[in-house]
Amino acid sequence: MLVSGAQRRKILVIDDDYRLRDVLSKYLVMAGFDAATAADGHEGLTMTKTYQPDLIILDLMMPGIDGIEVCKRLKADPEHEGILVIVFTALREEGSAAMAAGADGFIPKPFNLDKMAQRVRAFLGIDGSEQPLDIAAPMA
Repeated sequence: MLVSGAQRRKILVIDDDYRLRDVLSKYLVMAGFDAATAADGHEGLTMTKTYQPDLIILDLMMPGIDGIEVCKRLKADPEHEGILVIVFTALREEGSAAMAAGADGFIPKPFNLDKMAQRVRAFLGIDGSEQPLDIAAPMA
């Protein structure tokens, strides 16, 4: 399901792995979202101010400012209120730590791109279902 123009949402992908960042952002654009990328936590924080995304997909393991610290800073800043933050990580313990830092949900690696797009739609409330979403639960 593509997102209609009226519902087109902005997604910021923050990840130091350029291949994953590129593939994910291109896939999100093909799925009907606007997508921008940032290569690390510093750039992600700066991009958040200028791009003003609806949702951030955030890697936890990055050099410099890691994803946990980025999440804490975003959630502590009233200017970013309402921006959803989904973290993705290979370790469930890291996902739990991110949730404690204020993340709205997490997606374990590896992930399927179709399921990722479905999950993004669900987080943004545009999945078309009437079922409530437990956004804190990891993606199956």
